[in-house]
This record gives sequence, structure tokens and C-alpha cells, in this order.
Amino acid sequence: MSWRGGSRACCSPLYLLFNEGYKASGGEKLVREELCHEAIRLTELLAQHRAGNQPKTHALLALMMLNAARTQAREDDQGNLLRLEEQDRTRWDQTMIARGMSRLRESAEGGQVSEYHLQAGSPRVTRLQSTTNRPIG
Repeated sequence: MSWRGGSRACCSPLYLLFNEGYKASGGEKLVREELCHEAIRLTELLAQHRAGNQPKTHALLALMMLNAARTQAREDDQGNLLRLEEQDRTRWDQTMIARGMSRLRESAEGGQVSEYHLQAGSPRVTRLQSTTNRPIG
């Protein structure tokens, strides 16, 4: 199997795992942080592997980290999901945002642009970056 097929075979399930944590499809909790963090951990392992050290993998990590940085602020006191504009930015994980921005820069090294690049580079990144007082590029 070429890495191109391998990247889809590896990245897609990891992204699905992350998404199940980010907005659970069932159960009592709408956000399952442990699934988000496990998906990030596994994707970091993939990025450390020679075959997985690809721009697409780093873009996926950026996307996961930038979204995971907000998990503490995504629910109100009643457990309802809050939109980005409604979240208390002081509860965002600044270290995770910085790590995500670093992975986004790393993902730009190379000639490929994936769906993860597009999602991680969406306008919400500008909003997240503005809380770190660090430049994006």
C-alpha cells in the first residue's frame, strides 16, 4: 500500500475518534475529552513514524489540538454546548493552542494540501491565535 492510501487509512479513523470525543454521539457527556486526547496521542505517534511524518498528519494534529484547546469552555453549567462566540476564552488551553499552531506551521512544509489543512486554517484559527499573542506564521 502506498503512503497516500495509508494516510487515509490512518488519519480518517483517528479523526473519527477525535470527533466522537469532541461531540459524542451518545452517552451522558456531550464532550469526551479522554477520546480527544487519545486521538491526539495516537496521531502524534503516527507523525513520529517515518511514513507518517507528512504534512497531512501535521495538519490533522493542528486541527485536533486547536479544537481540543477549547474543550473546557465548550459547555455551560447545564451541560449545553456553547458556540465559539459564547465561550469563555480564559478557559481555553493556551499551551494546546500554541502546539496546534506549531503543527499548522509544520504542515505547511511540503507541497500537499489536505482537507485537514483547510479545516485547521479556517477563520476560527485567527480567533484562537489572537488569544495567544503570538503570530500565526
